[in-house]
Amino acid sequence: MTGSSGIVLADDDDGLDHGYWDGVARVLGPPWTRLPSLTIGFLGVQVLWSVEMSYASPYLVSLGMSRSGMAAVFLAGPLSGLIVQPMIGIIADNSKSRFGRRRPFIFAGAVLCCCATLLLGYTKSAASIFAPSGSLTHNVFTVWLAVLAIYGIDFSINAVQALDRALIVDILPTSEQPNGNAWAGRMVAIGSVVGFYVGNIDLPSIFPFLGHAQLQVVSVIASFLLLGTHMWAAWCVKERVLVATHGPTKTLGQQVVELWHTFRRLPLTIYRICLIQFFSALAWFPVLFYTSLYIGELYKRSLPDTVVDDADVDAEATRLGSRALFYSALVALVANLVTPFFVIQDEPGVKANIVRGSRWRQWIKVPRIRLVTLWAFSHAVFAGCMWATYFTTSVSGATFVMALTGFCAAVGQWASFTLVSPPYV
Repeated sequence: MTGSSGIVLADDDDGLDHGYWDGVARVLGPPWTRLPSLTIGFLGVQVLWSVEMSYASPYLVSLGMSRSGMAAVFLAGPLSGLIVQPMIGIIADNSKSRFGRRRPFIFAGAVLCCCATLLLGYTKSAASIFAPSGSLTHNVFTVWLAVLAIYGIDFSINAVQALDRALIVDILPTSEQPNGNAWAGRMVAIGSVVGFYVGNIDLPSIFPFLGHAQLQVVSVIASFLLLGTHMWAAWCVKERVLVATHGPTKTLGQQVVELWHTFRRLPLTIYRICLIQFFSALAWFPVLFYTSLYIGELYKRSLPDTVVDDADVDAEATRLGSRALFYSALVALVANLVTPFFVIQDEPGVKANIVRGSRWRQWIKVPRIRLVTLWAFSHAVFAGCMWATYFTTSVSGATFVMALTGFCAAVGQWASFTLVSPPYV
């Protein structure tokens, strides 16, 4: 692939008319590899998210943190999304780096995220530098380093994934952006499967030189995949370079004010989608960060009273929680591949999002559904899954409920982005 000629994916005036540009946006390699190469960074991002979702909550509980305290820690996710994503977008938009507007910041964010992930995995070892292991000071340092690591992961990974998404818009013409978003959704699904599947393996026995705890080994693997996938994307994707802007460059404060005014003047369709996404994110928060604890508690309740709650029981509880998330990711991967076939192909903005090669439709009748209807149905299914948690008392039942949410996640990963694309709005 690296030896092939570049494929031009965007016209010189494709919506980027606020400055003077040098070069041509392209992706190295044959045509069938350009979208996977462009979106492969989402795979690394999702593997790392999977590690945080599977292990962060049980690890903080093992350190003695309360569940209410964990809610304050995991506020880092939405807080970083609210602050970092618009800010990094503004800064990158005005970057005149010869390497492009996005790739330098993507690489820097990936490196910072890897450092924070490794810190999360080796917090106890890092705390031993400041205080003797087992002391009260050591335990306090461990908790604070874990919190610092989680905030570092969330703030850096939000910057990376925001720029990954911006890179799709920069490189692809408008007609191909829905298909790019679909590939991003597939990479997210694959990353989830990989991340949660790896969490089910007894990694310390396979890689004892990386550490004696599962979290230590997983943090190394996730960091390697995050950095490796983005290095590959940075090598294959070539951006245009911003040489100069029309008129004076706006300050960061001016652009923040402009961003706020733009938000207040959003088209009604986009505003409604953003409102739905807001409440959807509130509902997804406990699923993302408390599923491992939820499954683990059900497992512990199923054990006889004579069983001692020790490290082995905690490890098995965490593994069962990770397994439920793995099944959810597997369902999401299948749904990402299958659901586009059921969407009305002639609907604006959806044709490019449907997998090519649909001649078999001539012989097999497939029920069709509008994308908006499918999106609404996925929210209804998700609401039913959340309601079912009130009545689920077994690990197998809870695992089934969590696996079903994978369908909802799959639809949400590409439907919302397609609905705000130009053919719709």
